[in-house]
Amino acid sequence: MNISVPGIPRPLANYTAAARAGSLVFAAGQLASDFKGGVAAEARLDPAFPYYGSAIKKQTRYVLENLAQTFKAAGTSLSHVVKAQVFQTDLANFSGFDEVWKEFFPAPPPRTTIGTTGLLVPGTLVEIDLIATMPTAAGRAVQSDTPRPLANYSEAVVVGDLVFAAGQLASDFKTGVPREARVDPAFPYYGSDIKRARRWTAW
Repeated sequence: MNISVPGIPRPLANYTAAARAGSLVFAAGQLASDFKGGVAAEARLDPAFPYYGSAIKKQTRYVLENLAQTFKAAGTSLSHVVKAQVFQTDLANFSGFDEVWKEFFPAPPPRTTIGTTGLLVPGTLVEIDLIATMPTAAGRAVQSDTPRPLANYSEAVVVGDLVFAAGQLASDFKTGVPREARVDPAFPYYGSDIKRARRWTAW
């Protein structure tokens, strides 16, 4: 069932803001755009004062406020999000993004963040898509003995017979890429970094 959300900008492309399937609500990726003049005025820095404020924080807040309205229209809320995917044009903005994320998600859902070369509206810095449950289908957080991430997201959530897992990195979040997940630099041609990283994230 498609969800109509009258309070948020309508995209130019042919897709709906969200759809409900059973106890799950799938929100389309949202950008900080009003689809009239590029980046929405509320999400832009004042060009007369470019050093006052943070573009990534303003855009992240704008997107998450619209996603909150989307889930409200569907009968649920951000507190029931079980999976997030985030696309950023510059991962140097990640820290500022994560600060705002914490405001909206005190109990963070699993999340995957990916760097990308560009988004559909020039000037936009972040796109976020989310999956949430209806309030009657609460998820159960999973915590294993894998390394705890530095950023504000959880490892996984179980909803019924579904598992929503965060993206996994080959990192111990203490030293960067651990020795077991990379080729010994003294023997660079004996082994494969990608294979070692893959094994590390699969254990």
